Amino acid sequence: MPERYYQIARRGLATNFTETEIPLDYAQRFRNRFINAAGGAEKRPGYVALSGAIPTKGIVTGLHEYVDKDGTATLFASSDGIVFRYNGSSAWTQVWQATTAARIRAVQFDDKLVFWNGVDRQVYINSATASFEKLQPIMEQGTCGSSTSAAALTDAAITGSISIGDSASTSFSILSIENAYLR
Repeated sequence: MPERYYQIARRGLATNFTETEIPLDYAQRFRNRFINAAGGAEKRPGYVALSGAIPTKGIVTGLHEYVDKDGTATLFASSDGIVFRYNGSSAWTQVWQATTAARIRAVQFDDKLVFWNGVDRQVYINSATASFEKLQPIMEQGTCGSSTSAAALTDAAITGSISIGDSASTSFSILSIENAYLR
């Protein structure tokens, strides 16, 4: 029986057709491909084994990546409440330790990679080689106006705010200028 060769699906993954109605320029399923930002199918780059063992006896529970503004990526791993930094060639170095062995998670916001475990105060770095800093809340100070009551908090220095909720439950004001809120 002769073999039939199909071209790579130019139009990507077909999700709007039944299995028997899929045109030839669509794929029924992808293997080792992902959808890029333009909607096309790209080859999945695969995995690369890193040299050097993480200096921990526990199970690695998180891999985190910090990407600088120039696009340089630095890899971090966490295990038993400890964060390790990969030097890019062969060694892992401990860079921070929480007070408990709770699982550590991380997310990057602009130039900050924030780590948290649900127990300790969140910490962050703002460069791949920076020391860990505690994430501090931003607090504003103002003076309540004479029209402040149990139903509303007013401050003449703050404009552009709207109130949501009622004073009996969890009301708060959103300050559109500051992108902050009062609770």
